[in-house]
Parts: sequence; C-alpha cells; structure tokens
Amino acid sequence: VGQALHRYAHLYTLAKGGVVSELNRINHYLSADGMPWLRCVEDSEGKKSLEEYELAKQPSGWQRHNDARREQRAKTYALINELGRTRCSMVTTAKLRELMTTMKSEGLSDSTIQKEIALLKAMFNKARTEWSWKGFENPGNGLKLGKSNQRFVFLTKAQEAALWKAISECDNP
Repeated sequence: VGQALHRYAHLYTLAKGGVVSELNRINHYLSADGMPWLRCVEDSEGKKSLEEYELAKQPSGWQRHNDARREQRAKTYALINELGRTRCSMVTTAKLRELMTTMKSEGLSDSTIQKEIALLKAMFNKARTEWSWKGFENPGNGLKLGKSNQRFVFLTKAQEAALWKAISECDNP
C-alpha cells in the first residue's frame, strides 16, 4: 500500500488543493513501508513538485507533544503501519472497516475518518481503472463514509496552554 500511495502522490496529489494534508496522510503509509517522506515544493516560477526527504529530528518540546498525541491514537497508527506494509491484493474491506472503527474509538472525527478512507479508496480506484490492475476489486467499495468538513480550527484554553508550554520548551526559539 505504501508503494501504491507513493505512485498515487506523484500522479494525483500535486493537482489537489489539499496537497499538504494529503501528503501528511500518505507519509504515514510510506514510513511504514520504509520509504522516505514526500513534501510539496515550489520553484521560483510557482511550479509544484514532490521531493523525498528524511524526517529531521524535532525540537524536544514538539517531539513530546507529537509523542503524546500518537500515544492517544496508538491503535490507529499501528493499523496504518500494518496497512502501509501490506500488499494491495491482501487489503480487505474488513481491514478498512477495522481502521474506521479504531479511529472512531480513539476519538477521531467522522471528517478525519472520511479523509483517510477516501484517500485509500481513491488510490485503489486509480489502480483498477487507470493503472490496469486486472482482477482487483477496491476493498473500500461498500464502506459508507461520513461527511468531510472544511473548518477553521479554534483552540480550547487547554490546547492553547499546551501549545505555549511546548513553545517555551522548544530548542529553537
């Protein structure tokens, strides 16, 4: 799945408005498959392209914040890691349903779940239709997705306090 998403990113993700957030999702699968992460870069003329990079060491305050967030969603990340290393032909509808259920049980919103599964479904659809994978059915078919919300993010007082705390502990002011 990681390798297929790598191809998908190069062929389709750059043309999307949400390139940064989609690459963030894709990078979790790439990492699981031992592949370098991808980021969108623009040249002096504004032309976008993808470049591979290794994730740099994070400032300690930011790393602690990320570790705490990942710990809250440990089962979700474990399933994403498993999927990233799985052959596409071995991905089942039940495995995608398990990912959806786990994400929901760990407090992720319907919109977040929708974006994760929609990415996988879109990649599998492209593999079947444009990449000519014969005898392959999209394991995401039949999964009902929630609504995707575009929204402004407002921090709660606790989130704002955590942000300021992480900033104050940051190695790079």
